[in-house]
Amino acid sequence: MVGVFILIAVFFVVVFLVIKANREKWFDTPLRVRVVTSAGFGLKAGTVVKLNGIEVGAVESVLLNESNQVLSTLAIRHEYADRIVEDAVAEIDEPPILGGTTIDIQVSSKGGQAVPENSLLK
Repeated sequence: MVGVFILIAVFFVVVFLVIKANREKWFDTPLRVRVVTSAGFGLKAGTVVKLNGIEVGAVESVLLNESNQVLSTLAIRHEYADRIVEDAVAEIDEPPILGGTTIDIQVSSKGGQAVPENSLLK
């Protein structure tokens, strides 16, 4: 009897985890793009990345390249990857008083070719 109860509990935990993983896109591979800036402006791993003001990903890493410029790798959620097109421009937004730094990617309304993995945005 106890074994049946444990089996049912394990079943419900597995179902819950599968539903949660599906909703939160745990297994989707993000699109990784890079941005080079002259200064870090408070960027760090986990900084929010927005597309035209909507949160679509996060900064994955921030480091200095060989020219002492800041190289940031952005992870864009899979469902927004095709919207990051060749003419996309990444801007660092620093709030005037409170709040955290974000990266906002601006794209034109005319569309275009989606960028490949590890592309360098303007």
